[in-house]
Amino acid sequence: MTLFPGRQRTDKPAQLDDANRTSIQNPALNDAGGSSVAPVRSAKRSESRETQTKILDAAEALFIETGFSATSFRAIAKHAGVNLSAAHYHFGSKEGLFGAALHRRVAPLTRSREANLNRLEASAATPTVNEVIRGYLGPLCDVAPDSPLPSLIARLYGEPDSIQQPLVIQEFSATAERFLSLLRKALPEVPTDVVQWRFHFVIGSMIFLLSHERPPILFGPDEAAVGGLDQLIEFATTSLSAPVFENTAASTSSDSEAS
Repeated sequence: MTLFPGRQRTDKPAQLDDANRTSIQNPALNDAGGSSVAPVRSAKRSESRETQTKILDAAEALFIETGFSATSFRAIAKHAGVNLSAAHYHFGSKEGLFGAALHRRVAPLTRSREANLNRLEASAATPTVNEVIRGYLGPLCDVAPDSPLPSLIARLYGEPDSIQQPLVIQEFSATAERFLSLLRKALPEVPTDVVQWRFHFVIGSMIFLLSHERPPILFGPDEAAVGGLDQLIEFATTSLSAPVFENTAASTSSDSEAS
């Protein structure tokens, strides 16, 4: 899926005659009122980036607040203070804009997770379950308190599969598969399918935590839940490492044989 599906140019560049080519290549030969083409192009690129940032900021805020379906391209353009045509030009579709807004926030998180993966995979010793889970969840601890990333991820997972799944696969699947592979190595005594299910439940707990910073039932409205991610890391480590009950192992074995 293309994150920035822009308009493709099919027109050929105009041919320059010798005079125009000389003028562009040698700005000093321009007349006194002329100027170099490079600064003009640079200014246009800067203006284009500024417009894209305005659109992304507006889209991000509206997607988080009202969701994908309830947010129109026109509302995003109005919120950004740009022409509707500019939003279409830079991002092509609402799906493309949602993907671009998500990628802008997720990319730093992915880089941190990949750095952790590279370190764990390069280690001579098999990493522990806790090390793997910290490598996956730990980067969330570094997210700025005012970052919209947690709300954006939580909103993504609340969208219908037709919207959610392509973006989840695009942004998260590759790193999740690598972490899952490390967990299988760290838990050789646990059936592969069980490890996969348990990791799936860990991700679900992470999404819930991103949606609710404090457990609404256990904490009062003014009482902050301190160290939620640390609690989740400890919970995930224990849950992933738990012994497998006989009925679970039998069910897993039956499923494997049936497939």
